[in-house]
Amino acid sequence: MKQRSIPTRTSFTPFAQTAASLRSIIPSGGALPPEIWTKRHRFLVSLTWFHAILIGLVGPLYGYRWVVSIEALFQDDTVLHTVLEGVPVALFAVLGGWKRLGTTLQASAVALGLMSSSAILVHLSGGYIELHFHFFVMLTFLALYQDWIPYLLAIVYVAIHHGLVGVLWPEAVYNHGAALNAPWTWAGIHAFFILCASAGTVISWRFNEIAASRLDLILNSAGEGIFGLDREGKVMFANPAAASILGYSTERLVGQSVEAILHPGKDETLLAEKSLIDVTLQDGSVRHSSEEVFWREDGSRVPVEYISTPILESDDLVGAVVAFEDITERKQTEERLTTKTRDLETLLYLTSHNLREPLRAIAVFSKMVQERSIGLVDDKTANLLMRVIRASGRMNQLLDNVFALSSILRMETPAEQVEARAIVTEALRRCEKQVEERRAKVTVAESLPRLRADKRWASEAVYHLIANALKFTEQGEAPNVEITSYQSDGQVGLVVKDRGPGIPPDLTERIFQMFQRGVGQEIEGAGAGLAIVRQVAEHHGGRAWVQAREGGGSEFFLTFGV
Repeated sequence: MKQRSIPTRTSFTPFAQTAASLRSIIPSGGALPPEIWTKRHRFLVSLTWFHAILIGLVGPLYGYRWVVSIEALFQDDTVLHTVLEGVPVALFAVLGGWKRLGTTLQASAVALGLMSSSAILVHLSGGYIELHFHFFVMLTFLALYQDWIPYLLAIVYVAIHHGLVGVLWPEAVYNHGAALNAPWTWAGIHAFFILCASAGTVISWRFNEIAASRLDLILNSAGEGIFGLDREGKVMFANPAAASILGYSTERLVGQSVEAILHPGKDETLLAEKSLIDVTLQDGSVRHSSEEVFWREDGSRVPVEYISTPILESDDLVGAVVAFEDITERKQTEERLTTKTRDLETLLYLTSHNLREPLRAIAVFSKMVQERSIGLVDDKTANLLMRVIRASGRMNQLLDNVFALSSILRMETPAEQVEARAIVTEALRRCEKQVEERRAKVTVAESLPRLRADKRWASEAVYHLIANALKFTEQGEAPNVEITSYQSDGQVGLVVKDRGPGIPPDLTERIFQMFQRGVGQEIEGAGAGLAIVRQVAEHHGGRAWVQAREGGGSEFFLTFGV
């Protein structure tokens, strides 16, 4: 049995490729948004009325005869005749403004009105050749509709006028002998130029469609809401995301006042507070709000973050674009995190409170045993008692540090400017006993910067850096600590230098982590001080790091954002 071969798809033929290329430059038509179509239509209806009035005034302006009779209606040199010529154009203008006809019929009426005005002006001029260019101009204006039906209707009108009327009554279309003797030739010449002008207009129309479709694609595919406002605060356009977030249809949202989105209840207390969008519409500045409330059509609230950007035309402020994001989920996450943080803080507080009492008992009773056993126990037992006392003290300090770290997480970004000297002075006051016991030398630079910092937590961080530096000495000598300023790459802060053994390179990051120590248990501490330093720095938009000091020792850097 002979099998039938299945035809396979082949590549496009040159003819098909050419046809596809031609189709790509032909506009689809009828794709204008309603608000844009309405504005253009109003202009074109007004243009039609202008021509109706202009035609009616030709007679008075050129001194035609004022005769009122039936015969005068058909005499070209009477005012009554020119008024009658303007009547059809006026009727088309009326039909163009009649909304019940629908957009296509309205546009078609305007097309017939403008083409009729071209034909009438040519007729009234006696076929004046330059007035034929009026057809070209009107076709260009009609392309503003971006609708094939009225545009093709206008071209057909021109073809009938030049082809039929120009052949049957050439004197009404042409005023020179060459055209009167060969009307078909001149009709062809005019048709050629009309087609060329139309081709240019159609290509321009297609480019406008492509640009508009790409803009629509960007707007429609954007995940955030976007709407545009005119100078009076009316919504000119909106993407589907904006309509969805605000609970409107896109058509319903367009034309709304921004007040309906910002202050739907017209509450006087709300209206008294000028929104950042209002500010953009007034002074043309770009404004950003990280936490605002918009109102849906059903009266419910939606938390948003938005940025309002001015729309400028030739440096004139004509409106604003607002891009916003629904942050409901983020707010809910923040609330859940806040709740969990609060629960964690409560747990930490209860744990700390419940642990401190037995720790205090261990420390007190161990101290009592130590004092009562002086001379009664051997050195090994006395050393064990001392280690218990120190361990309980370290545990108590560790609880303080853990609680401090949880508090830092709730710290808001500070806005105040404080003197670094005041911060250092407070930190040194807390270290007075340690400085005295170790007979340490502490040097503070004369010039210290101003910092954008929370004074309490900045002092806490500097305290831990100084306390850390006091633990280390060079060959058994008293600690030598220097405190200087630091400023580089937009960061301002302090440097605390010691003369200790230095930090091995592989530990320069580890020592800033919770419970990580760069030394053994022979050095007192809970392993949390430097972790607090880094947390404070990062919550201020700064950094904390360590590097080897030239000549021995370490330099600890603490910076704050500007």
